[in-house]
Amino acid sequence: MIRKLILFVSLLLLFSCEERIFLESTPDIVLKDGVYVLDASGYEFTKAVLSDSLRVYELVSCGEAAQEPAVLFNGTGGYYSLYLLNGADTVFAKSTYVGPVNGDQNLKVTALDVKQGDCFIIEPPGEKPSVIDGGYGSLGYYDWQGGGEQILSDRLKEKGLTGIKYIIETHHDTDHYGGLLDITSDALFSFEAYLDNASPALPGCGDTLRFGGGVNGVILRYGDVAGDTLTTENDRSVCLKLIYGDLDMIFTGDIG
Repeated sequence: MIRKLILFVSLLLLFSCEERIFLESTPDIVLKDGVYVLDASGYEFTKAVLSDSLRVYELVSCGEAAQEPAVLFNGTGGYYSLYLLNGADTVFAKSTYVGPVNGDQNLKVTALDVKQGDCFIIEPPGEKPSVIDGGYGSLGYYDWQGGGEQILSDRLKEKGLTGIKYIIETHHDTDHYGGLLDITSDALFSFEAYLDNASPALPGCGDTLRFGGGVNGVILRYGDVAGDTLTTENDRSVCLKLIYGDLDMIFTGDIG
């Protein structure tokens, strides 16, 4: 009994309503400016809990005294169970990844809402960023296609990220390369390599693309499907697994 009490003793993170990040998504623990915070996504709850097989961390809800949020921990990252409780009821549960926080040693991956298509910004620690796909960009002409907004280009400029290492076009459909065209046609940006599913510079399947800062991308597949003479452009997508420490992320383009 004493051991169980010890597990619940520390309130590791304190959150206030002002520090919550509300997104059109399910609740999660997210990294924001080097600090892990709770995105409750509008759920009503009285307590939030993180747990793994050894530890249980109780997160204080908005009804508690407001305090500055703290770094979750600086040790080894891993997957935790996140629970939102409203009284005695569990109103939401999911598995969430929490990694170590070491200042500028963090990998940042941003998924932009480009309305239609993909768009990711990859920022390795201490290295140039790379981008994967860009949505329709200025080529979009309906609201659901981004309305012609240069969403990726504008975000990169906003963040001061004009020197880019890799521009990766997973496949040649407008909702993936349009926003990349905005970058390559803007003299403000520079980049080391433009890689698509027909690029000779793209590593072979099973080989590694090095983003720098300890971040690597293993190429899983791209191009024509073996034995299929009618491979669609979607199924020719570049697929890669991004690896940083014990975190893996898979980017699939539009494969079926």
